[in-house]
Amino acid sequence: MNHLRQVLDQYYNFWFSLNALYENWAKTKNLTCTSLMILYLIYQNPDTCTQHFICQRLSLPKQTVNSILHGLEQKGYVQKITNNQDKRSKLLSFTDAGRPYAEPILQEMFQLEELALSRFSRQEQENLLHSSGQLVEQLTKTFFPEKQSQL
Repeated sequence: MNHLRQVLDQYYNFWFSLNALYENWAKTKNLTCTSLMILYLIYQNPDTCTQHFICQRLSLPKQTVNSILHGLEQKGYVQKITNNQDKRSKLLSFTDAGRPYAEPILQEMFQLEELALSRFSRQEQENLLHSSGQLVEQLTKTFFPEKQSQL
């Protein structure tokens, strides 16, 4: 196996492990990783979060996101409000019961993530972000060269 293939295989192992880690942690909160990330997006974008935004950000089909949002609405955690800027779209927000439900889960996740990242030096943190950003940029250029003229 050539060196580049070995690097890519190791990268995939990191990616799969990271996904499994979040999935397993979400299960401890009686959530799926997808539900956790939807709560995260609503929390981080309180005035602008729409179903379309979630679908784009998480690269998920509308059906999947709609199903999870429906479940969160049924539990009384999330509500859809007509967007005054665009009457066709609905803004997602937490209900009075939703914020106290989601916030402790997300705050715990943030604390754990920050604790893990604090174990890296500042330089290692910057290298992680730089390398990850460079990989996304190079993969985008390679997978979608026709889009380069649009950027």
